[in-house]
Amino acid sequence: METMNPHHQALEAELAWLSQVQETAFANYFATEAGALQVLPAAPNPEPGTHYAALLTRYALGPAERLALMLALAPHWQPELLDIYFHKNEMYDRGFSEFGGFTAQYHGGFMPTGETLRFLLVHAGLAWPGEVVELLQHPRPLAAQPLLTVGPV
Repeated sequence: METMNPHHQALEAELAWLSQVQETAFANYFATEAGALQVLPAAPNPEPGTHYAALLTRYALGPAERLALMLALAPHWQPELLDIYFHKNEMYDRGFSEFGGFTAQYHGGFMPTGETLRFLLVHAGLAWPGEVVELLQHPRPLAAQPLLTVGPV
């Protein structure tokens, strides 16, 4: 069996972290007891010398920016990670509006939007709602480079 190259391993580790953060955000969102909030898992340290580690260093990306990048990458690299957003709101017999996202014409999985990022960061305890908008605006690195843009759905 062929071993994965270190560049792919760095992305796989970051996507695994995204999955843990999503589980934390969902647990916090659906928590029914005041003291039941989950603590955000620490971000992995990418292997030095990988392209991803260089990107993080070059643009000084913090946890919120890293999650934004992984949320954008996930539908194309590991779409099953985003199936959690298909959770159904039993009260209205439909998906939760606050999760954002959509399904595309030629992609059967969940496609995240800015609302998805907002849900994730707010309920994981990484940002207040207004901070998410700032994260995606100039002069912040994601928008200034541009590493990530939010387009129309």
